[in-house]
Amino acid sequence: MFKYIFLLCLFQTNFVEAYFSQTYDFGELNIVYSSSILYESDTTAIAYSTCRDGKTATLNIFRIHLVTKKILTNKKYDFTPEKIQGYYYLSLIKSRYFDGYYAAFNIGDSLFKNVQTIFFKLDTQLDTMFTFRTDTTVVVAGNTIEEGVDSCIYFVGGHYYANHSDSCQTTLFKFNSNGKRIFQKFFNIPYIYDFGLTMAFDSKQNIYLSSITNFFSTKLNKTIQHPIIFKLTPSGVLISSIDFGLPDTDECGWDIHIYGDTLFAGGCSNKRYIAVVDTNLLLINKYSIHGIGDTLNDVGFLNFQFNRYGDLIMVATVDKPYIK
Repeated sequence: MFKYIFLLCLFQTNFVEAYFSQTYDFGELNIVYSSSILYESDTTAIAYSTCRDGKTATLNIFRIHLVTKKILTNKKYDFTPEKIQGYYYLSLIKSRYFDGYYAAFNIGDSLFKNVQTIFFKLDTQLDTMFTFRTDTTVVVAGNTIEEGVDSCIYFVGGHYYANHSDSCQTTLFKFNSNGKRIFQKFFNIPYIYDFGLTMAFDSKQNIYLSSITNFFSTKLNKTIQHPIIFKLTPSGVLISSIDFGLPDTDECGWDIHIYGDTLFAGGCSNKRYIAVVDTNLLLINKYSIHGIGDTLNDVGFLNFQFNRYGDLIMVATVDKPYIK
């Protein structure tokens, strides 16, 4: 039986030369399903990873010294007999309003029936202050956690309203800082599938959700994907939405950010692109992001963020074709 261990890689800002790579073995015969890392300072970062082997389910949250590569703090949480759903991204953020962190991931024994999202409020030593969950009667697989200027926690994901993967609604949860649910909202335009991915806030605290939708194209005679953006009021009321996919083209979307009240959304068709959208959800432009060099093909999702100068920092996977 294979044993998968946590691998941490850090790169210099040119994204070419590795700063260091290190593996961490927790001494258990578990498979690492998904991992995430939060940069904390020039010397430390917090990483966490879910592990399961079919019988046990654990979560490891640990602080790493980026110079010595040693684990400074390590916390383990056991969720047996609940099984961690490792199919979606984990989310970990540092709070702006207290000295600590919020973490979230999905648990459940069936993806389309019993999955829900659990949240941790952690202090600086990564000890749990308390936990809270999404509604146990609603099947939710979450993706991204954010903290609003109102110190509340917002969480976007997907709600499976039937027991199969093609019946899903984009879902937004809001909790106060004590874990009490303020609202849960469900959104979808008339397609068979919408799954919430990431979110952003403008200067008026309107909420923007990126989503990916599946629908059947009669022209192509197959199911295709399109990227969607939902615009909501601060109280979660839907204002409008935009499908910025090309007609009869299989596309996807993922990351979304706001800079200067202009919306930037990452997507992909045959090439990665950044879609520029104003706050009224009018498409301004699309900029193709090509692979580095002529021999690389763009594949996978495009994730990005802004630095303090307003420059876009992007990361994506590329494929180099094999030449005989």
